[in-house]
Amino acid sequence: MAADLHLQSGTLRFKFEVESKFRVPPDFKGLLEKKGAKLLQQTQFTDVYFDAPNHELSLTGRWLRKRDEKWELKIQKLKHDLRVESNREIENEGEIVNELVEILKAQCGNVDRGCTSVEELVQSTCCKQIACFTTRRTVYEMPNGVIIDLDQASFGYEVGELEVVVPSEKDIDLAKETIKKTARLLGIECRIAVPGKLEEYISQNCRSHYEQLVKHGCFIDREC
Repeated sequence: MAADLHLQSGTLRFKFEVESKFRVPPDFKGLLEKKGAKLLQQTQFTDVYFDAPNHELSLTGRWLRKRDEKWELKIQKLKHDLRVESNREIENEGEIVNELVEILKAQCGNVDRGCTSVEELVQSTCCKQIACFTTRRTVYEMPNGVIIDLDQASFGYEVGELEVVVPSEKDIDLAKETIKKTARLLGIECRIAVPGKLEEYISQNCRSHYEQLVKHGCFIDREC
């Protein structure tokens, strides 16, 4: 079922990503092959993240990024489950604009409701760049449909992720269980306390913003 849900998600206006991060152990690619994982692709991309001047987007769990030439908006849920998280991801540009206008109009008096592209909206408001880095990614698919991303970021950080993409919020619990079973099969510990690339980048480069995000429940305090 997980594989079918992942394939169907490409036709949706938005989707739910259920994912869990992990530290990549030595010789992990060899283990994946032994467990029947299929190498899907090796790719490279650059992410540029934007935020409102006082972090009104990120502090409400909204992450606006431009991945190469494509805009995406990820709306995260607060991290109550310490192993697996779920996020709603919007890739339709019109939907992204509608979501952003309602927040930004309260912060930037010159928000134009007539904006039809994210680029136009960002340029006409007070949004600013908060992060930029390049990732080299190797992607595998397990026999049960779980996608495994192995990422190496340009600022020296490496992290793995188990992911299932589902079309509906009602499918999230099943996807979480699938991910947990896959983690046990691979002998890895998945915990949200393992930071993603953006979380690690902000921790290294803007500590005050990072601490605000911990306070608002967007990041986990790894020192606790």
